[in-house]
Amino acid sequence: MSRVLPITVSLLVGSVLLAGCGGRKSDPAPPAPSSSSPDTPASGSGSGGLPGPPSPLSVVLESKGPLLLSGLEGGVLVTDVAHTHLARAGAGGELAAEPMPEGLPEGPGRILLAAGRAPAPVWLVYEKLREDGKVDANPLFRLGKEGLKKYADDWKPALAPWTKHRILAASTSSGKLKIKVIEPSLPGPPPDLPSAHLDDASCEHTLRIETLAALSSGEVLAAGTCKPDVAAGAGASPARYVVIRWSSPGAPAGAAADAGHLEPSGDGGVDERPGHVEVMPGLSSDLTHAVLHARSAGDVWVGGSKLFHHDGASWGAVALPPAVAAVRGLAVTEDGTVWMASEHALWRRAGAGPWEGVPLPSRTGDPAGAWEMLGVVALDGRDVWIAARRTAVEGPRDLILRLRAAPAVVRWE
Repeated sequence: MSRVLPITVSLLVGSVLLAGCGGRKSDPAPPAPSSSSPDTPASGSGSGGLPGPPSPLSVVLESKGPLLLSGLEGGVLVTDVAHTHLARAGAGGELAAEPMPEGLPEGPGRILLAAGRAPAPVWLVYEKLREDGKVDANPLFRLGKEGLKKYADDWKPALAPWTKHRILAASTSSGKLKIKVIEPSLPGPPPDLPSAHLDDASCEHTLRIETLAALSSGEVLAAGTCKPDVAAGAGASPARYVVIRWSSPGAPAGAAADAGHLEPSGDGGVDERPGHVEVMPGLSSDLTHAVLHARSAGDVWVGGSKLFHHDGASWGAVALPPAVAAVRGLAVTEDGTVWMASEHALWRRAGAGPWEGVPLPSRTGDPAGAWEMLGVVALDGRDVWIAARRTAVEGPRDLILRLRAAPAVVRWE
């Protein structure tokens, strides 16, 4: 089985509306921990005091402000949205906190996305805001041993660690698919770079990429949407929810090559790996995208308001737990356990078994706290991290939970 290169989990950014303009459903608000319902597991006594099954999770970071949790290759990164703090942990290590290096824009703004390797380099997509709250620009930064350095003034790519210690970026913001290696700096595109051409002509011209992922085999995947082929009679049908798959170097190019869809690469060569478009079954007027997780070429998960899984043969819809309307985050550990965050609860599923609610930590004397789940990372397929927000009598607190205890809790006020 190919080792997966970790996929960045970006939190505190709303799920992307992919098709239609219908209102987005949400999980029912959770009851007090003393109650129980199918979609809201009872809080456990992992942090002491309240009845209910004990939680397997422990709080490792607590913040007064919103947080962003990102999975890196070989580690995790936590930043506050106010971009004054950051904390890192390598595989099996503890969180180490430090001030955010200088270099991010002054004024209102926030980090949207982080991707890279632990401990460095890490790439940050930033959202600079105007005084009225509207987006001004999306500068891209590199965080290395020397500190922060701006790479682009206004670019919002999807990012993923790739093979040979490279970082891959893909974007469709200009209306055309662009793919490049941003780490390290190369004099030209490498011969194994995924092609900007797809084996679906309509999708090639209308693709909108949301998330990028890569496997250690070199295979690259992207999730997003594209419009149907109107000339083929699709009419005003909703946009298609798709996964684009670029085969690994040396592997057969599949349907794209069989169809003879080989285009000039622009440098005198030929694109031998055009992206193969895989359409998710079924359509929805309010379909949203939140997660793309690839553990291997035959174990890929994608979804938001709906969840889909590729088992190596085909895509199929996966039923969500009762009353759960959306997926906030998803990761799979090396034993095949699926960890999923819905809006107000955390779930896990062993293989093809049923979803099981995971008890969340509770606090003595504070039984009325309400949970909002924000995302999940499974570092190296073993170390599970969760980002969540808990609102109680003293107000909201953002938390980072981990599937093991920490010697000390990092606290940001």
